[in-house]
Amino acid sequence: MKNRVKLNVPNLKDALQESGIKKQDVAAKIGVSRETFSRWLSGRVEYIEEKNARKLGVILNCAPSHLSPEIPVEKYQSLGGLDPQQVISADTFVKIGLFSDQWQAVLNLFYCVKHPKIVKDHQVTVEIFKGLKALLQLSPDEAPIVEENDDPSTYELFDIIARKVFLNGVQSLLHGNWEEADQCFRRVLIQGQSEWIVALSYLGASMSNWLNQQPEKAKDLCDRGLAVFSESFDDLSVFASANLHLMQIILNPSDEDHVRTQIADARKDFSKIGYLHGEVRLRFYQMLLDGVRIEEDDILDGKDITINLRRLPPLYRFEALYIYSIAAKMRADGEDSDSLLTLAHDLLPKPLRDHFTSVGQSYEKSSCS
Repeated sequence: MKNRVKLNVPNLKDALQESGIKKQDVAAKIGVSRETFSRWLSGRVEYIEEKNARKLGVILNCAPSHLSPEIPVEKYQSLGGLDPQQVISADTFVKIGLFSDQWQAVLNLFYCVKHPKIVKDHQVTVEIFKGLKALLQLSPDEAPIVEENDDPSTYELFDIIARKVFLNGVQSLLHGNWEEADQCFRRVLIQGQSEWIVALSYLGASMSNWLNQQPEKAKDLCDRGLAVFSESFDDLSVFASANLHLMQIILNPSDEDHVRTQIADARKDFSKIGYLHGEVRLRFYQMLLDGVRIEEDDILDGKDITINLRRLPPLYRFEALYIYSIAAKMRADGEDSDSLLTLAHDLLPKPLRDHFTSVGQSYEKSSCS
């Protein structure tokens, strides 16, 4: 890592304004004086330590490469390196959408890529792409439904059917049909040939059972998925592995050693794939260890938490608010829970807005038993 990098001052100013965080708060989080940070903003200081530029990226929730032209663009954070004339696999588009959150740009690019031939698996994967986007945005009406009418006479057709079943599992998950979703994802575990579609199905089945208040089944699926994919080299499987580690925390948030280990493993996985939202999500899980005060937390207090959450896809907003609420109950005696419910109402669309309260109650029951 280089010691000093040149700042892109206009981008820094824009990111600061968009974040809504006060200058003195940013300076304090980085560990510099307010005067020093003001010199950065004015352009009087052109070069800063790279570690400080990367800290700024985390605090302001933007890529470090956005704040300095001398920091390389992380994998999947830019579409600039994709050539519309080259042949790119449909699976690659799923990766870029999940990791960069640039869904529409990726979808537009997919349609102008020149494939040697348009085959079924490309079309089905585009539908999966749309389904995953709908899941992260919690938009049930946007998730496509497909017919499972293929004859599984070949290896490739078997995988196409599995992808269709996966897509219908996403549809069921979005509509709150947890048992149906679980059945779909379990079918994929049997039929799927592509590693990543199986890995994501372990995650989907675990989520379905947790939402259906079946924690033992959810944990079993987490354990099985991690046993297979914890050392995977496929990017989408690594993404699934990281999220399975986070599911392990959701299922057992009160064991500090367990939480610490799972956070470390998830961070290691996210770092392998250059995942845009990884560090922001992990900061909420870290609160289970560090504690949180709803009104005075020095990382995400009051206005800051709303701003950060609005920049996450709605599914991750639900995740963050849930973990935030558990940390508050564990570390601050559940104080100011009304403010969390207000945030949930403002930030979460259906179907998870109402579910936020019920999963919080299920945590309280499990922690008392």
